Amino acid sequence: MGAIATANVLVTDTVGSTQLLVRDGAVAAESQRRRHDTIVANVVGVFGGEVVKSTGDGALALVPSADHLVRAASAIQQAALADGL
Repeated sequence: MGAIATANVLVTDTVGSTQLLVRDGAVAAESQRRRHDTIVANVVGVFGGEVVKSTGDGALALVPSADHLVRAASAIQQAALADGL
């Protein structure tokens, strides 16, 4: 039997994205999506991970360890708050 590999999966979701789309329109929603995706890509990259997929109002990423996952998630939250997301 081979070694067991783990997957450290980070999932993000932008709270209120549907309401933003309805209230402010597609341009505002797209701007928010781009800001979110940029933050996630930058932070995940710093922690040695890779964004696998954008979900429109979130992202799916893989990071190399559970420690990096928790630290990346915290950094994403802090950066998103600082950016008004």
